[in-house]
Amino acid sequence: MTWHWYFARAGEIFVDLDSGRKWRCFVRAQALPRFVRVEIVPSATIGHYHVRVELDRDLGEAERIALALHLGTDPLGAQHAMMRLARHIQPVTCLVTQNAFSRAADDRCECATKHDSLSAMLACPAGRTYRSHSTADWYGSTPWDVSPWE
Repeated sequence: MTWHWYFARAGEIFVDLDSGRKWRCFVRAQALPRFVRVEIVPSATIGHYHVRVELDRDLGEAERIALALHLGTDPLGAQHAMMRLARHIQPVTCLVTQNAFSRAADDRCECATKHDSLSAMLACPAGRTYRSHSTADWYGSTPWDVSPWE
């Protein structure tokens, strides 16, 4: 299957909505006047969605991460993006999805499975290029069941 890799540009943010509560949060907040265009595609997980928001102006990385959090994005993904920003690891914000947005993807892969572990990332040509580092050493172990690759 084809996976589309998108790297956030200065005038866009990605929101990873993984619950009904976060979906409602996004719906309430998306009326902000700085939004030019909003695209929503289903994620590989049923009931989850990926959102691409075009903004009316460019924002810095930290501002875009904060806005994505305000819109209900996955907080662990945002935490990892902040650590990549602090460590100058590019791309800071990356969304990997099976369903394409209207703009061209920055890269693609043909992996058979979801990119949900470091081993899956290392088995993927795009994953080795953009996400070959593990974030586990940044925080140590976490009290919840999460993947340290993101």
